Amino acid sequence: TLILVQGGYTAALVKAAGTAVLCALMYGFHLGNMNPAAPAMRADLGIEAGVENDNAWAFCVSIFCLGALLGCSLVPMVADSIGRRKTILLISTVYLLGSALEAASGVVPRPASPLERSSIGLCLLLAGRAVCGVASGSSTVVVPMYLGEISPPHLRGALGTCFQLTCCTGILLAQIVGLPALLGRSGLWPVYLSLGALPAASLLVLHSFLLESPRWLAGRSDAEAIRAQAILAALRGEPLSSLAVVQELDLMQMAAGPIAGGGGDS
Repeated sequence: TLILVQGGYTAALVKAAGTAVLCALMYGFHLGNMNPAAPAMRADLGIEAGVENDNAWAFCVSIFCLGALLGCSLVPMVADSIGRRKTILLISTVYLLGSALEAASGVVPRPASPLERSSIGLCLLLAGRAVCGVASGSSTVVVPMYLGEISPPHLRGALGTCFQLTCCTGILLAQIVGLPALLGRSGLWPVYLSLGALPAASLLVLHSFLLESPRWLAGRSDAEAIRAQAILAALRGEPLSSLAVVQELDLMQMAAGPIAGGGGDS
């Protein structure tokens, strides 16, 4: 049986994909935000040049990778359990928390001892880097998966590259805004680090554009398959009863295998 899958860049598809790739923008920003403002950050945190201090700073930067490893390992189970949409919203919340911790490292109250202040600031920065790492690792798994599942087959390659393109844009923005001539200097770098919260807050505000993955819904139950059909029709710009929509939904159900409450076989 020939299954004709149609659809182009509809408003619903562009809105959903554009909202989802905000996670990639945050990922790129957090990849690149530790380098340009490093001299000012180290000076304010009391981590001046030296073997021990260099090791402490290196750990502060690299703990991001440990968090990313944890995030990309655990997030598939979360995405399969609660859905792609809720997982992306959860990731945005984690980005928001991580950015707040990073920014707070530069504005902690001044205790009597400068060493104590440096320790508190460094601990907050470490925590923020680890949390943002978890969110970033999760983003690299869930967002490309989501883009592939909401796209028609002939657009999956184009939309898939949006993740890498947006990530590189985030790195570029981090490198530019973090220059000493802009926000990468003493007293201003906490503001610089807090900019990572802007895309996260924007994604949470635009959550209504983020439709659930019809592919995920189609493999769950007949009731969810009805919801998947409505979302698929919106993404493809087709009527609910369109043959192309029904056929694509059947294809998704066949790929998912038997579902609870009956199948979606045509």
